[in-house]
Amino acid sequence: MRDSIFEGKQLNDLAFLRSCDDKTLTPLFSEVIYVIAKTDYPQRWSTILPKITQNLATSADFSTIYCSLVTLKCLVNVYDGLMEDQKAGLHFIVGATFPSLQMLASKIFQAYN
Repeated sequence: MRDSIFEGKQLNDLAFLRSCDDKTLTPLFSEVIYVIAKTDYPQRWSTILPKITQNLATSADFSTIYCSLVTLKCLVNVYDGLMEDQKAGLHFIVGATFPSLQMLASKIFQAYN
């Protein structure tokens, strides 16, 4: 079995995604993240979901939040088209991120009210 492309690399802060708020690069980043997630998540890229959740819950930086949402969308898309009995990972993602998404939505509503 091959090693993850992330083996030995530090991806704790999603720094490789910082420039994905550039609208011209977002589709390219999304495709790369999707392909990586399809082959490596969750077995070899288990740290990504906790980092997304943390970023959504605590970050005030638009770029970090945006990149985390793009990455979350890619993780969810991995389960698109699968049969219901193959979507346990999707249910886990929803359960893990929903509280952070609620908190983010609350912050947005408070900022604009």
